[in-house]
Amino acid sequence: MNGIGVESRSGRLGIALRGSAGGECFVKIILVSHGRFSQGLKDGVQMLLGPQEDIEAFILSAEEPPTELGARLAAALSPEDEGNSVFFTDLYFGSPFNQVVELSRTHDIYHVTGVNLPALLEAVVVRNSGQSCEEVVAAAMAASEGSIKDVRKLLAEQVNEDMGEEEEWR
Repeated sequence: MNGIGVESRSGRLGIALRGSAGGECFVKIILVSHGRFSQGLKDGVQMLLGPQEDIEAFILSAEEPPTELGARLAAALSPEDEGNSVFFTDLYFGSPFNQVVELSRTHDIYHVTGVNLPALLEAVVVRNSGQSCEEVVAAAMAASEGSIKDVRKLLAEQVNEDMGEEEEWR
């Protein structure tokens, strides 16, 4: 990367990346889920990191055919979003996942499924530091690997370690 700057394009603010070819991109994050999960993720990110530009949430309601969601997703992509958008879906092979896969047949997009809040937070932080879509995806994947914990087991291990092997927690 040759430099990072903030620019406005089509009334939106975003991180402008200047690659070796002099091209610029704005990494847009698009959340897609069953129900309001995607909106909850967006709200959580903004609660923890403050207001964020270029994050959109799309929900699939029980009453909506999945193809209508697909049409809304396609309509939300502008030519400048091609190659600069990372989609996060909730469930592998769920309807939102399938609609994004269908969209990827005609659009140059990135797609991560099984999203959770720790993965999304890391993706946003990396995106906001001026990194590429590939780096945003890699950061989300790495963050998700260690984000789910069995707290009872962790506490038991810690207590057992603190107390010595002769006593057990619970």
